[in-house]
Amino acid sequence: MKLFDVVRVGVALGLLFGITSSTHAQQLKLGANPTTTRSSALLELESKKQALLLTRITDTALIANPIDGMIIFLDVDNSLRVRANNYWMKIMSDGMIKSINNDATAAQKITTSNIDKPFAFSLSGPGQHTLTVPDANLTTRGFINTAAQTFAGLKTFDGVKTATLAVTTDAAPAVDRLLGKDATTGNVSGVSIDNTTLKISATRQLSAANTALLWNAAQINTIPVATTTPNANDVLTYDGTSKNWVPKAVSSSGGGNDFIKNSTTSVQTADFNISGYGDIGKNLTVGGNITTAANLSVAGSVLLNNAPAGAVPFIGGNPKGLAYNAGQFFWSESKAALGLGTGNPNNKLEIAAPLTTVGGAPYTSGLRLTNLGAAKPGAASLGGNKVLSVNATGDVIVVDNNAAGWAFTGNNNIDSTKHFIGTTNDQALIFKYNNNDFLRGTHGVGGYEAYTVALFNGAVPYNAHPFIIRANENDVMAFQDKTGRTRWHWNLIGNGLNFVETGVTGGDYRLYMAPGGNIGIGTNSPATALDVRGTTTTNALTATTSVTTNTLTATTSVTTNALITNSFAASITSITGSYTVGENDHTIITLSRNNSTVSLPRAVPANKGRMYVIKKGVKGDDYTTIQVRTVTPLQNIDFNTTYSLNNEGEHVKVQSDGNQWWVIGN
Repeated sequence: MKLFDVVRVGVALGLLFGITSSTHAQQLKLGANPTTTRSSALLELESKKQALLLTRITDTALIANPIDGMIIFLDVDNSLRVRANNYWMKIMSDGMIKSINNDATAAQKITTSNIDKPFAFSLSGPGQHTLTVPDANLTTRGFINTAAQTFAGLKTFDGVKTATLAVTTDAAPAVDRLLGKDATTGNVSGVSIDNTTLKISATRQLSAANTALLWNAAQINTIPVATTTPNANDVLTYDGTSKNWVPKAVSSSGGGNDFIKNSTTSVQTADFNISGYGDIGKNLTVGGNITTAANLSVAGSVLLNNAPAGAVPFIGGNPKGLAYNAGQFFWSESKAALGLGTGNPNNKLEIAAPLTTVGGAPYTSGLRLTNLGAAKPGAASLGGNKVLSVNATGDVIVVDNNAAGWAFTGNNNIDSTKHFIGTTNDQALIFKYNNNDFLRGTHGVGGYEAYTVALFNGAVPYNAHPFIIRANENDVMAFQDKTGRTRWHWNLIGNGLNFVETGVTGGDYRLYMAPGGNIGIGTNSPATALDVRGTTTTNALTATTSVTTNTLTATTSVTTNALITNSFAASITSITGSYTVGENDHTIITLSRNNSTVSLPRAVPANKGRMYVIKKGVKGDDYTTIQVRTVTPLQNIDFNTTYSLNNEGEHVKVQSDGNQWWVIGN
């Protein structure tokens, strides 16, 4: 059998997924050429000298919860088996079947027989086999034959699967009959009908003649019908005393009839009440009121003879009946127009006046649209470039939406003195997104109310500043090039203003203005008035008058090639006694004729690079000493904790490296 070859390929499925392999697009290949796969194969094996070794089992009972589709090699009989239909089936190769019924004849023939014997499969001659199946009966399963048979149990014939169930032995005439049971024999056969009291029409519909005594009803809704013979024009009523349906004559007591009277001579006048369903097949003329607790369905017309032509009926309040008011609700058939508040409409719908009785104002039109909060804007494809307007005669007309104002779809030939978006008095102009202000035009505050200011993102006015932005978290403003790429942006960090080069490594603090006035380049924590982190190169510094520098701090190096056309000025301070140097000092001239001390600040990273000049400025003074040192605790100046100025005109220039002071000139 070729089934074995198919199984050889299928055996590999699901067994080898834990082995290291190469995969491609959810495929698995093992063996040679692992990167070359066939797109139609989920699992592929390739080898010239290796085979697939399956799980070897000695007892299938050892496999807990076997699943259909499993494949094993059973050691007991050296067979290949597959789990199917909850059974371990042996897979046979071509030629494994050598005989049938121990007959090895090359050509085999099997015939069937349904003789009255048990099921059997026997050898009747060389290469001849007989399959015996008995006829079915009350106790034995088997064939249904062409002879009479008796079956046990309920048999259900599905009309979809069995087209016809026929009684072929019925010897009755060829007329339509019913299939029934013979009370004597119990056999199913055709039952004749008399075609009078019970008959089948040409279209095979069963009907009964209700004039026959056979079809007189004995009960209605389980309540007995009295056997009393009715008189002419009696009606059947329920008698609560006898608990029966009884015939009853029409009564005229009480000034009116209790029932609708059946007469062909004239129209009868009667009051009637139908609590259930009533069907009147012809015209109904009512001189009084019609009161209905449920529905009133009229196939023809309802005529209100007293109503004028054009009056629109409505349900009145008390009583709740059909009413009309031609002066307030009128349909002009000649104009095909409806009037509200008028009996002479001159448009398809005319509303004459507002409803002043409930607070309508003279400037209202009488038309009100409610629930507008739930209305959603229509798409642009719906043609929303039109608006409704009212002309001099009160007609509502459709005009272009820029006929009297500013069009949102664009404008031309406008008069900017008349057509603009804004206000003409001291009212704020507000633009919102998601119910939040993103632009508000208003006035200044604090005595500057005469000035116009623009507030962005919910900002509040500050004096007369014309342009104020409120930050989103830290972000204030961004700058994009013509392609739309953001190049620079401003943000607020630690209440300082930071100028950032966007998307550039190290560009976070190009220029930072800290609270208090210090400016940092490359840092958001400037320690001095100008704190530059990085290399600073000045090719030309031109001053037409003077340049005053108190402190210039550089964390790495400053290269200056400066041109000073007039002078370069630094801070200079004259002292007559001991003095503590501050961060705004540069040159200190001592005019003291007594021994004194000039105390430098301690060298720390924040003043790294700072320089001071101290000079003894008393002529002929060679007998006093000016001692230069740091504030306590003392730090070295060069290699000592103090530096002395002893002679007239002597000076020293020192600079901080962030850890100590160094003498760089004297």
